[in-house]
Amino acid sequence: MDPLFAAVLCFDWIVFLWDSYLSSRQYRLYEQSTKVPDEVSKFMDQETFAKSRLYQLDKSNFGFWHGIFSQVAGLLSLFYGLPLFWHASGLLLNAAGVSPDREIVQACIFLVLTQLASMVLEEPWS
Repeated sequence: MDPLFAAVLCFDWIVFLWDSYLSSRQYRLYEQSTKVPDEVSKFMDQETFAKSRLYQLDKSNFGFWHGIFSQVAGLLSLFYGLPLFWHASGLLLNAAGVSPDREIVQACIFLVLTQLASMVLEEPWS
């Protein structure tokens, strides 16, 4: 594995783990806060605060699972998906009778394929 690629991959995982750590701290804060803080009690009643708190807990939980899915999907995409789509775009070029030297056309087909795959993978999360 190329050292630069490994460094970028490690940095990506460090950022993901740091973000997950910060999100878990925020989630614990949402769990512990059951009463309206005195600073905002003039602007918000207990019922609105409770609804907001439950929404934030759900949003945080959803974000945690989406983050894990995105991180793993991105890792699998780097090692398997991108080479597969590049090869598939070359096969589509050959099937259409276009010269394999046309890398710009292959890159355009590659982009369409990767965007379609990304759209399919992200649709359940939107």
